[in-house]
Amino acid sequence: MVIKPYRLYVSKAGEVEIDESKFNVTNVSDEELKIKIVSQPPGYFDIEIPETVKAGATAECMLKVNPEYLKGAFEKSITIELSDKAQTRFTIPVVRRLIGSENIAKPEAKGNPAGGGKK
Repeated sequence: MVIKPYRLYVSKAGEVEIDESKFNVTNVSDEELKIKIVSQPPGYFDIEIPETVKAGATAECMLKVNPEYLKGAFEKSITIELSDKAQTRFTIPVVRRLIGSENIAKPEAKGNPAGGGKK
């Protein structure tokens, strides 16, 4: 599975608000794979992701930040698991910055946001 972009940015720069991010998942294996979200911060995001991706296919996904979390900066992540024999997991960092704001909130620093691979 290839995920692009590997990190999602949902930031605010002045008056420009980015509250959603599209990303693609490409199944580079020779078998259809099921995808499930196994970890995400409760309440932060609405995520549209397909249940399965056929071998060689690419699917578009969408992450949208819920309005109550748009006031501050954060660094969070979502983790997906595949239905392959290894039950491979990928962690996708989600970063929010407030650029050009006088009251820039500092993000919470928890763990390694890059992650990835099997856990």
